[in-house]
Amino acid sequence: MNLNHCRSIAGPLLLPLLLVASTAGAQVVDQEQPVMDYTSVGDFVLGGFYNQELAQVFTAGRTGLLAGAEFGLECVNVAEATAGTVTLDVRTVEGGVPGSTLLTAATFDAAGFPGYWPNDYPPYFRRLELSAPVPVTAGIQYALTLRFTSANGTSCGVAAGPEGDPYPGGDGSYRENGPWGWVPLGPRVDLPFRTLMEEESRTSIFHKDQQWICVDRSALPAHLGHGDTRWAPGCGR
Repeated sequence: MNLNHCRSIAGPLLLPLLLVASTAGAQVVDQEQPVMDYTSVGDFVLGGFYNQELAQVFTAGRTGLLAGAEFGLECVNVAEATAGTVTLDVRTVEGGVPGSTLLTAATFDAAGFPGYWPNDYPPYFRRLELSAPVPVTAGIQYALTLRFTSANGTSCGVAAGPEGDPYPGGDGSYRENGPWGWVPLGPRVDLPFRTLMEEESRTSIFHKDQQWICVDRSALPAHLGHGDTRWAPGCGR
C-alpha cells in the first residue's frame, strides 16, 4: 500500500493507524488542544507524494519566549532505517493562516520520532524544542508549521484532532505542491498541539515602597513576609 496516496475525504492526506517520538527544563504549557483522535481516523500525512505541510495557528496567552511546541508526531519506515528531516517553523499570521514572515525555525532527525504502533501506543505528545526561542506577545496570533524532507522511503504523520473546532485561538491548515496555498483541515479544524513558554526565573520586588528590584525567584522567600515588600512576575518594571 502506498502511504503517500492515502487521502481523506476531508482534504489532507492521512496515514492508516496500523502503519503508522524529551523533556526540557523550565518550560510551561501556554496554549493547547490536547485531544487526539486515534481510534476513528489516521494521521495527517507530513511530506509524502504531495510534499504536504501542516500548520496550527495559536493565540499567545502570555508575553515571553516561545521555547517549543508539542505534536503527536511519528515517522515510519517498514523497509530500512528511518531517515529524513522534520522542520518546525514559527511564522506570523496573515488572514488566519501562516504568513510569509519566518520568526524562527528548528530541524529534527526523523529517527527521533519512531512509530507509536505497536509498542508505544496510543499516540502522545512529543516535544520539538526551538534552538532559538522567539519572543511572542499575549493576544497576538502566530503559526506553527511542520514540514518533512525524506531521505528514503520514510513516511511521517501527525495525530488528528477531534471533529469540530475545540481551540478558539486559531485553526489548523495544510498545503501541498502547487499554487493553492493553505487550506482548512476539514471537519477536524485543529491539530492536537501544545505551545511551550520559557518559565521566568526572575521576578520583580517592590522593596520598602521605594524601588522595584529584580531578583531570582529562588531568593524570593528572603524578601517577602516583612510587610514592606511586594512582588510581581517578570522584571519589566
